[in-house]
Amino acid sequence: DNRVTDHRLKMNFELTSFLSGDIESAVQ
Repeated sequence: DNRVTDHRLKMNFELTSFLSGDIESAVQ
């Protein structure tokens, strides 16, 4: 089901973005 795949990709992307932003904030 493409909807399930899109949802999982979206969640993964948001999680990755959150972690990336968190790391950048910690470094600064």
